[in-house]
Amino acid sequence: MKLSRRELFKTASIATGGLAAGALLEASSAARANGAEAGQAPLPPAFDKLRPLGDRVKPIRAEEFQGRIARAQQLMAEAKPRFDALYITPGTSLEYFAGIHWWPSERLLALLLPRRGDPVLIGPGFEEGRLREQLRWPIDVRVWQEDESPYLLAAKWISERGITTGRIGVEETTRYAFFDGLRQAANSVELVSGDPVTIGCRAQKSEHELELLRLACSATFDV
Repeated sequence: MKLSRRELFKTASIATGGLAAGALLEASSAARANGAEAGQAPLPPAFDKLRPLGDRVKPIRAEEFQGRIARAQQLMAEAKPRFDALYITPGTSLEYFAGIHWWPSERLLALLLPRRGDPVLIGPGFEEGRLREQLRWPIDVRVWQEDESPYLLAAKWISERGITTGRIGVEETTRYAFFDGLRQAANSVELVSGDPVTIGCRAQKSEHELELLRLACSATFDV
């Protein structure tokens, strides 16, 4: 059975370490059987006690990602001084808030999350299809072409939100080029560290996150 690209990304996003261990368990069982058939020495008996993760993995669903965004917006409002938006480029925070796995490149892909309202994704036009395949729920996607500036597109969205002054938090792993591009295009706002929001969200694990972490650790120890 062939999986769509979206299905593959969804599978890869769930407890990565645990799933890798599950694949290893299945592979080891096959290797044990094949080795016996070929007259080779079998794997140690301990492998017989290992079992695939199977339905023990419960995926992170759209509602949970949306809850993380709502929490970030709450922290933006409670901060003193408050944040008007959050600027997130590819990395673990983009995966955390939107479930999007994106290999960083010289072309800007960014999630802009306002203190109130829905987020937007700014991305390269020729990657639009691949980006939309990874969406866990409908998000506004605005694309830029090779002869356009993604930062001007982001600045236009910021202006449309009525953010003419104020503070935009920048995720800590954002490349300088991406930071500087937005700073020049949206020079009426202040770009500051977004750590109070991103770390404030990610440092406190939900029960589901703890469950996935324990499952991944358990599978790793078993292997």
